[in-house]
Amino acid sequence: MANLKDIPTAEGSTPLRTRLLQEGEPAHAPLTRKLRRDILYGRWVAGQWLKQVDLERHYDAGRSQVRAGLAEMTRLGLIVHEMNRGYRVTSPDPVVVAEMRATRSVLEASTVEGILARIKAADAAALRGLAERFAAATEGDDFELLYALNQDFHMGMYALCGNQFLADLIAELRARSLAGGTGRWNSPSGLAATAAEHLAMMDAIDAGDAARLGALIRQHVTAF
Repeated sequence: MANLKDIPTAEGSTPLRTRLLQEGEPAHAPLTRKLRRDILYGRWVAGQWLKQVDLERHYDAGRSQVRAGLAEMTRLGLIVHEMNRGYRVTSPDPVVVAEMRATRSVLEASTVEGILARIKAADAAALRGLAERFAAATEGDDFELLYALNQDFHMGMYALCGNQFLADLIAELRARSLAGGTGRWNSPSGLAATAAEHLAMMDAIDAGDAARLGALIRQHVTAF
């Protein structure tokens, strides 16, 4: 049975799987992860030009690291390189974005019954702690912490559904679909709404309200 024992609940902790994946990684890998997250979560928006010198300053990274990160983002299709102009964040196909959101809504809402059937008091407490820490973090500007808390909250919840294949598929689709985000995290009100929905999900879990939890998950996916 899935549980939250590997979900970090203290600042600075890293799940074992993540630590293993990071062993022996190239020097540019941390910058690449940050750049990818910033594109996927809307800090760098569709159509925006990315200047290497600005990225070096923003990420406190060297030129070679930034170039390697940009090359990887180009390979992933998150940015495009235009000769003599530079790098631009890709504008996703709106049809593909809509289809991805619809698929995610179905899959993520399908976890509800399994979550409610398996969640223990300790699991609920850990998830609520993550939701509360996310809400508190919206008052600052630490996007990396927000990313980590958001990911840990959602994947910690879906890990309880009793279907690891489904949880892994949801994680893959979430990673692929965020590039078509609405830019909700670009404003304090958007972050506050995200935090409120996390807490509302926990209220629905505590109440055992499957219909409410499913509706909140679908709303959350559509709004992002």
